[in-house]
Amino acid sequence: MVLLRELRMTENKSMAWKISVACLALAAALAVYVLVRVNPPGLLAPFQVTSSLLGTRPGVFGSAPALFYTLSIGLFIGVFASTPSAGQLHCLVWVAVALCLEVTQASFIATPLAAWLAETLPATGRELVGAYWTRGTFDPFDLLATAVGGAIALAILNYRPGEDIDAAQS
Repeated sequence: MVLLRELRMTENKSMAWKISVACLALAAALAVYVLVRVNPPGLLAPFQVTSSLLGTRPGVFGSAPALFYTLSIGLFIGVFASTPSAGQLHCLVWVAVALCLEVTQASFIATPLAAWLAETLPATGRELVGAYWTRGTFDPFDLLATAVGGAIALAILNYRPGEDIDAAQS
Protein backbone atom coordinates (compact mmCIF):
# COMPACT_ATOMS: atom_id res chain seq x y z
CA MET A 1 0.00 0.00 0.00
CA VAL A 2 2.81 2.39 0.90
CA LEU A 3 4.68 1.48 -2.30
CA LEU A 4 1.57 2.21 -4.36
CA ARG A 5 1.16 5.61 -2.67
CA GLU A 6 4.83 6.44 -3.31
CA LEU A 7 4.46 5.40 -6.95
CA ARG A 8 1.43 7.69 -7.37
CA MET A 9 3.31 10.60 -5.75
CA THR A 10 6.23 10.00 -8.11
CA GLU A 11 3.88 9.90 -11.12
CA ASN A 12 2.19 13.13 -10.00
CA LYS A 13 5.53 14.89 -9.55
CA SER A 14 6.67 13.60 -12.93
CA MET A 15 3.51 14.86 -14.57
CA ALA A 16 3.82 18.24 -12.82
CA TRP A 17 7.37 18.91 -14.01
CA LYS A 18 6.51 17.79 -17.55
CA ILE A 19 3.57 20.20 -17.60
CA SER A 20 5.86 22.92 -16.21
CA VAL A 21 8.37 22.34 -19.02
CA ALA A 22 5.52 22.48 -21.56
CA CYS A 23 4.25 25.77 -20.10
CA LEU A 24 7.75 27.27 -20.11
CA ALA A 25 8.29 26.22 -23.74
CA LEU A 26 4.95 27.74 -24.75
CA ALA A 27 5.78 30.96 -22.89
CA ALA A 28 9.17 31.10 -24.63
CA ALA A 29 7.56 30.70 -28.06
CA LEU A 30 5.03 33.43 -27.31
CA ALA A 31 7.79 35.68 -25.98
CA VAL A 32 9.70 35.36 -29.24
CA TYR A 33 6.60 36.35 -31.19
CA VAL A 34 5.73 39.26 -28.92
CA LEU A 35 9.23 40.63 -28.40
CA VAL A 36 11.11 39.81 -31.58
CA ARG A 37 8.99 39.09 -34.62
CA VAL A 38 8.29 42.03 -36.89
CA ASN A 39 5.04 40.48 -38.16
CA PRO A 40 3.62 38.30 -35.41
CA PRO A 41 0.45 36.27 -35.96
CA GLY A 42 -2.66 38.45 -36.00
CA LEU A 43 -3.81 37.29 -32.57
CA LEU A 44 -0.54 38.41 -30.94
CA ALA A 45 -0.12 41.72 -32.79
CA PRO A 46 -1.84 43.82 -30.08
CA PHE A 47 0.63 42.52 -27.50
CA GLN A 48 3.77 43.14 -29.53
CA VAL A 49 6.34 45.48 -28.09
CA THR A 50 6.74 47.95 -30.94
CA SER A 51 10.22 49.29 -30.16
CA SER A 52 12.06 46.17 -29.12
CA LEU A 53 15.79 45.93 -28.69
CA LEU A 54 15.56 42.32 -29.77
CA GLY A 55 13.55 43.16 -32.89
CA THR A 56 16.74 44.07 -34.73
CA ARG A 57 18.02 40.48 -34.31
CA PRO A 58 15.19 38.26 -35.58
CA GLY A 59 17.59 35.79 -37.19
CA VAL A 60 18.83 34.68 -33.78
CA PHE A 61 15.30 33.64 -32.83
CA GLY A 62 14.07 32.60 -36.29
CA SER A 63 13.26 28.94 -35.69
CA ALA A 64 12.80 29.10 -31.92
CA PRO A 65 8.98 29.16 -32.08
CA ALA A 66 8.93 25.98 -34.19
CA LEU A 67 11.07 24.20 -31.60
CA PHE A 68 9.18 25.54 -28.57
CA TYR A 69 5.67 25.00 -29.97
CA THR A 70 6.45 21.44 -31.01
CA LEU A 71 7.99 20.73 -27.63
CA SER A 72 5.15 22.24 -25.62
CA ILE A 73 2.24 20.81 -27.59
CA GLY A 74 3.93 17.40 -27.84
CA LEU A 75 4.34 17.36 -24.05
CA PHE A 76 0.78 18.53 -23.37
CA ILE A 77 -0.62 15.87 -25.70
CA GLY A 78 1.64 13.15 -24.34
CA VAL A 79 1.21 13.90 -20.65
CA PHE A 80 -2.57 13.78 -20.82
CA ALA A 81 -2.79 10.56 -22.83
CA SER A 82 -4.23 7.51 -21.12
CA THR A 83 -0.99 5.50 -21.09
CA PRO A 84 2.70 6.34 -21.56
CA SER A 85 2.82 4.46 -24.88
CA ALA A 86 -0.29 6.31 -26.09
CA GLY A 87 1.36 9.56 -25.03
CA GLN A 88 4.42 8.76 -27.11
CA LEU A 89 2.27 7.87 -30.10
CA HIS A 90 0.20 11.05 -29.76
CA CYS A 91 3.39 13.10 -29.52
CA LEU A 92 4.78 11.43 -32.66
CA VAL A 93 1.55 12.18 -34.53
CA TRP A 94 1.77 15.82 -33.44
CA VAL A 95 5.39 16.04 -34.63
CA ALA A 96 4.36 14.55 -38.00
CA VAL A 97 1.54 17.11 -38.31
CA ALA A 98 3.91 19.95 -37.39
CA LEU A 99 6.46 18.76 -39.96
CA CYS A 100 3.72 18.59 -42.61
CA LEU A 101 2.62 22.12 -41.76
CA GLU A 102 6.20 23.34 -42.15
CA VAL A 103 6.62 21.55 -45.49
CA THR A 104 3.35 23.00 -46.84
CA GLN A 105 4.85 26.47 -46.56
CA ALA A 106 7.10 25.70 -49.54
CA SER A 107 5.88 27.91 -52.39
CA PHE A 108 5.12 25.04 -54.78
CA ILE A 109 2.66 23.69 -52.17
CA ALA A 110 1.55 26.90 -50.44
CA THR A 111 0.39 28.76 -53.56
CA PRO A 112 -2.09 26.12 -54.80
CA LEU A 113 -3.13 25.35 -51.23
CA ALA A 114 -3.91 29.00 -50.50
CA ALA A 115 -5.89 29.25 -53.75
CA TRP A 116 -7.85 26.12 -52.85
CA LEU A 117 -8.52 27.45 -49.34
CA ALA A 118 -9.78 30.73 -50.82
CA GLU A 119 -12.33 28.82 -52.88
CA THR A 120 -13.28 26.38 -50.13
CA LEU A 121 -13.36 28.23 -46.81
CA PRO A 122 -15.70 31.03 -45.80
CA ALA A 123 -14.09 34.45 -45.32
CA THR A 124 -13.64 34.05 -41.56
CA GLY A 125 -11.86 30.73 -42.02
CA ARG A 126 -9.62 32.19 -44.71
CA GLU A 127 -8.62 35.04 -42.42
CA LEU A 128 -7.82 32.65 -39.59
CA VAL A 129 -5.75 30.02 -41.41
CA GLY A 130 -5.05 31.43 -44.88
CA ALA A 131 -2.30 33.78 -43.74
CA TYR A 132 -0.21 30.81 -42.65
CA TRP A 133 0.26 29.84 -46.29
CA THR A 134 0.04 33.25 -47.97
CA ARG A 135 2.52 35.02 -45.67
CA GLY A 136 4.49 32.09 -44.30
CA THR A 137 7.88 31.18 -45.67
CA PHE A 138 9.49 27.78 -45.90
CA ASP A 139 12.66 27.48 -43.87
CA PRO A 140 14.60 24.20 -43.59
CA PHE A 141 15.79 25.33 -40.14
CA ASP A 142 12.14 25.32 -39.03
CA LEU A 143 11.95 21.67 -40.09
CA LEU A 144 15.07 20.92 -38.06
CA ALA A 145 13.76 22.89 -35.06
CA THR A 146 10.43 21.04 -35.25
CA ALA A 147 12.20 17.68 -35.30
CA VAL A 148 14.45 18.68 -32.39
CA GLY A 149 11.48 19.97 -30.37
CA GLY A 150 9.67 16.69 -31.01
CA ALA A 151 12.72 14.66 -30.01
CA ILE A 152 13.04 16.62 -26.76
CA ALA A 153 9.33 16.11 -26.03
CA LEU A 154 9.65 12.36 -26.64
CA ALA A 155 12.75 12.16 -24.45
CA ILE A 156 10.94 13.94 -21.62
CA LEU A 157 7.87 11.73 -22.05
CA ASN A 158 10.09 8.62 -21.92
CA TYR A 159 11.83 9.74 -18.73
CA ARG A 160 10.57 7.86 -15.68
CA PRO A 161 12.01 9.23 -12.42
CA GLY A 162 11.03 6.07 -10.50
CA GLU A 163 13.33 3.98 -12.70
CA ASP A 164 16.35 6.03 -11.56
CA ILE A 165 15.46 5.44 -7.93
CA ASP A 166 15.02 1.68 -8.48
CA ALA A 167 18.36 1.43 -10.32
CA ALA A 168 20.19 3.32 -7.56
CA GLN A 169 18.75 1.06 -4.84
CA SER A 170 19.81 -2.15 -6.64
